[in-house]
Amino acid sequence: QTDILEISGNESINDIFGIVENNIIDCASFISIEDHKAKLISEGIDDYFNKLESEPLEQKGISTGFPLYDKCIGGGLRPGSVDVIGSRVKVGKSTICINFALHIAKMNIPVLICDSEMSETDFYDKPTSCLSKIPLEEVSTGKYSKFNHLKNKVHKAKEEVKSLPIFRQAIGGESIENQIASIKRWIITEVGLTKEGRANQSVIIYDYLKLMTNDINRNVQEYQILGFLMTTLVNF
Repeated sequence: QTDILEISGNESINDIFGIVENNIIDCASFISIEDHKAKLISEGIDDYFNKLESEPLEQKGISTGFPLYDKCIGGGLRPGSVDVIGSRVKVGKSTICINFALHIAKMNIPVLICDSEMSETDFYDKPTSCLSKIPLEEVSTGKYSKFNHLKNKVHKAKEEVKSLPIFRQAIGGESIENQIASIKRWIITEVGLTKEGRANQSVIIYDYLKLMTNDINRNVQEYQILGFLMTTLVNF
């Protein structure tokens, strides 16, 4: 209620929805946790190891499709974790994320790509190129259509893309609060919650961590703003 009273009238509808949604969802997730008191670390340890022994795992987390990377981050994408890939520009961060998404979605795990710069058609071209093994330049220009065998590969890949639970959320220029609100909305509408109020298994790919126009402030260093964004994602 306090947040609503501070609305000036210049906010977008998304901003206003975000104020309401974030508070309600945070409250719901808090009250769904049954026990906040301290407890012995050994509580439940027998059940844990009995389950491990009866149902051994190949690895702890969700595989990205890249075994070496999975090993480097502790056994795949772990529940509640945030794993970061850093590199120079234009060396393939978005492409490797697309490959992650395709591999994970084939296991019927919903994937949300929070995209800050790619166009909608990039999400037609890149996954289709990855699955068909046809170079991106040939897919994006339509050169593949000159040869029937390549055309068949593209059509087969396109149909596979259509069958996968991969979603895109454009976040370019949006505040981190609006971004988080959009992600929570996706979880509720597309992923769903367990009876305990936790999200079902899913993966969120954030591409990529950068300053938005409304983040720029002469009194704050770039690394401080990026640190704040990272902390917000980790807390989420």
